Amino acid sequence: MILSDKEKLRERLTPRLWQQGFLSMYPLLKNLKNFSKQLKESEVQTVLDLGCGVKPYESLFLFIEKYIGFDVEPHPRVDVVGFNWDLPFGDNEFDALISTQVLEHTAKMTETVAEIRRVVKPGGLIYISVPLTFPEHGIPYDFYRFTQFGLREVFREFEIISITAHNGYLATMFRLWNNFLFYIPGHQYFLWPFFILNNIAGVSFDWFALKVSHLPHPIFREAYEKLYMGMTESYSMVLRNKK
Repeated sequence: MILSDKEKLRERLTPRLWQQGFLSMYPLLKNLKNFSKQLKESEVQTVLDLGCGVKPYESLFLFIEKYIGFDVEPHPRVDVVGFNWDLPFGDNEFDALISTQVLEHTAKMTETVAEIRRVVKPGGLIYISVPLTFPEHGIPYDFYRFTQFGLREVFREFEIISITAHNGYLATMFRLWNNFLFYIPGHQYFLWPFFILNNIAGVSFDWFALKVSHLPHPIFREAYEKLYMGMTESYSMVLRNKK
């Protein structure tokens, strides 16, 4: 099912428990809100939204003087069209950059990372979110999945402020189950109760796993970090440009 622009905006800005993508959209929105606060405190004036689509998160950055949306395909909400690895902007043009669930579709990763370094000012903040466990999508332009260690290698020339797993092992499984159900014809009419149950289960298991990780023996924390959170759906990363 193809969502309208209005539906895409609503799904990302107000994720609901009956939506099949809740377990993806809610943690992504939470992390972006935190990043927005960081930019507001830093008095950032210019932001590039790399791979912006319909610019669903622009409203989180209304305090920004200049918010530019860039994408490979033209759209009324896209300001500039081109390729990630050949950005038509000047050196150090932006105070900050965001890119949500885009880099897996980037054919030329090394060149794209170099362009991000070039257009963001020294000391500028960068927010990247990418999938680890997710079905192929945007076919045939789906090239990569990222572990946290792969992210550290790809962005080794930046200062890595944080890498955050969006959810844990069981929440990821429930998210994938939702994704499967989503492709059943008529799912919007009779499967929404299953989405609610799966979403509640995913959130509950993540909460329970976090609580268990605080038990006294270090084995619980290690199991939580290396096993449970090592099977996340996506990662969010905050970087600082060191050049």
